[in-house]
Amino acid sequence: MSADHYQIAPGNWNANATWSDTDGGAAGSSYPVAGDNVYRTATTDNRLLTVNVASACASLTKAVGCIGQMAMAADLTISGTWTPTGSAANRDYVYSTVRGTPHAISAGAVTAEYLDLEDVTAAGAASWDLRAIPGGSGDCGGNSGAGLQFTVAAGNWLRGSGNRSFSTAANWADAVDHAAGTGRVPLPQDTAYLGATTGSGTITQNLPRVGSIICTGHTGTYTESAAFVCYGSLMHSSGQSVPDDYRLITLAGRGSYQLTAAGKFGRRYIKVDAPTGTVSLQDDLVITFIGLTLTRGHFDNSGNHNVTGSVDIGGTFARTLTMGSGTWLVNVFNVFYSATNLTLNKGTGLIKIVGGGEPAFFGCSLYPFHNLEIATTTQAKIYYTCTFDQVKIDAGANVRFWSNQTYTAGTWDIVGTPASPITISGVAAAATLAKSGGGTVAITYATISYITASPVSTFSATSSTDNGHNTNIEFITFVTREIATGLDALVAATRTVPVGLDALIARTRTATVGLGALVAKTDTAAVGLDALVAAKRTTSVGLDAIIVGPVGAIVTARTRDADVVAVARETEVTAA
Repeated sequence: MSADHYQIAPGNWNANATWSDTDGGAAGSSYPVAGDNVYRTATTDNRLLTVNVASACASLTKAVGCIGQMAMAADLTISGTWTPTGSAANRDYVYSTVRGTPHAISAGAVTAEYLDLEDVTAAGAASWDLRAIPGGSGDCGGNSGAGLQFTVAAGNWLRGSGNRSFSTAANWADAVDHAAGTGRVPLPQDTAYLGATTGSGTITQNLPRVGSIICTGHTGTYTESAAFVCYGSLMHSSGQSVPDDYRLITLAGRGSYQLTAAGKFGRRYIKVDAPTGTVSLQDDLVITFIGLTLTRGHFDNSGNHNVTGSVDIGGTFARTLTMGSGTWLVNVFNVFYSATNLTLNKGTGLIKIVGGGEPAFFGCSLYPFHNLEIATTTQAKIYYTCTFDQVKIDAGANVRFWSNQTYTAGTWDIVGTPASPITISGVAAAATLAKSGGGTVAITYATISYITASPVSTFSATSSTDNGHNTNIEFITFVTREIATGLDALVAATRTVPVGLDALIARTRTATVGLGALVAKTDTAAVGLDALVAAKRTTSVGLDAIIVGPVGAIVTARTRDADVVAVARETEVTAA
């Protein structure tokens, strides 16, 4: 025996609390099954209905005034008529709970108005020709099924004057040279054009779902009333004024589209959720709030532009990131250790961690990157095993590597200064910094703790502090000490054997070794020791004074652990 069921609360299809036996009645009715009639009325208000398990009914009617959407996590069979009814202000929207994963609606008949579908497989005996339904049918992508047809895509040009909104049909023309009122409110498969002829005033994009928005030549004010999904290109104009509001813009087109920022994003942020789609960046992208999230599809920076703002490419859905050769100036770059199904075209770009708060890089052992630079004095945290071509840690940086993880780079550039030393540490157990490709790593002016270096004898640290719990890092200390002055000390500092005046004279590399040769080197007319002494033109002269000279001589010797500097000071010896 059939029964009537009215949705009176948001919830799942198979939850009794979602349903009542009467319109607006008490909850607790059993949920609909095959043969029952289902009603969603104005009293349902903004209540989402989720088909969470394979479900069935005799009919499903959504009345005008009900603005609740229907989400599909499973298939739905309607043996009779499906009547999804939206309005110009609130188009009906039926979609999959997982974008890109379609579910079937099998219906005996379909009577629809103002309907948008996404990831729906049309089935059953119904005619699925939706081209001419009132308000048009919106194709948000991922739809299929024999006989399913949508309203043909069209271009719409914004016309009129004063402050205008996207949702008013009278503001749109159906051709670039036509008058306002000849077009329609853009559908998800349409293209909305704002240009030089759009006129002054504030243009408000207030549609929850829209196709391409092309603003070439527009010099007025463009704003958005809320977050929205764009199923095409989003191309701003440098001449536009765009308020710096918090807005989430989801790019979900299933084809190839373009993103032109024109410096207009600010605190608006981008989510690319475009199964089988590609979003190609056309210029530098600066997002000062959250940044860029890649969930599905391809974000293509093969044009080698710079990207500023945090980046999140973690997840498990199929997605591709092409980084190009630009600089990715970010506060947080997230891959996450369990990320899968990512195709990373790392290019030759630089990921540069900047800013305050909690700057971080979340790596993943599956995906090697090109260059990473830590350029913030706020402690930056590097999580999870990851690989780079090069890692640079700027002077003054403070970097914490996650314990028990391995960070590998072909080149490590860790050079601090006396005024801006570097701090490198693990957490409570050691992190491993590994050098690939051979060669050595020279660290300067750094405080290091809880770090294991690999391979052995590869990492050395000069003018640095061993703060404990380090392995395989050779700390080199420079020591300066003064040696007793005098001829014996100076001769000994040469470290010749045997030690003596002859040996010292021999180091002049003259053909004739001896005191005479040394004297001859003075180029005096009268050659002899007296002439040599006289050439010093000093009243108190001795052999030590001759050898040492009036300002002293400095001899530096290098050892494995230190630089030893021997200083010979002038000694005045009075002639007898």
